[in-house]
Amino acid sequence: LTANSSGLSIQQRMFDESGRPLANPMLNSSVNSRFIVVSEVVAEKDLGQSQILFQNPVPAGFQVDKIITPSLRNEAYGWLPEITYVDVIEARDDGVVAAQLDRITKGDVVMRIAYIFRATTPGEYLSVQSVAQDMYDASIFGITDGQPVTVRAAQ
Repeated sequence: LTANSSGLSIQQRMFDESGRPLANPMLNSSVNSRFIVVSEVVAEKDLGQSQILFQNPVPAGFQVDKIITPSLRNEAYGWLPEITYVDVIEARDDGVVAAQLDRITKGDVVMRIAYIFRATTPGEYLSVQSVAQDMYDASIFGITDGQPVTVRAAQ
């Protein structure tokens, strides 16, 4: 599954809980391992007043442990980049959802959010793509790559 964009791009970085960057922990995790995902949605063109919805489905074998709010970032994860105050952010059983209404120009970081995933179930899976889209203009979107995911039993 390949990335695609039309007006929005999504960059995702992953870290261990001490702040060390991880290449891709979902490729080879063990049960109960945790890592932080920082997702950033950037405008590739002027969008004017727009309402952007971001969805990152939880890959099979994982669950969302925690949303890192801007205040939690300041208290416990000061090494993370600044986190955006968004209108809505939720950890759901099936993933992380965030929404932001704003006047958006080319190059703006529409939102930068962070959350913790935890590996829960051993197996080999496929990570579903993250999507950002304008809620009222289907031609404005960004999609990440999908990738294989492996969760090993705890050792």
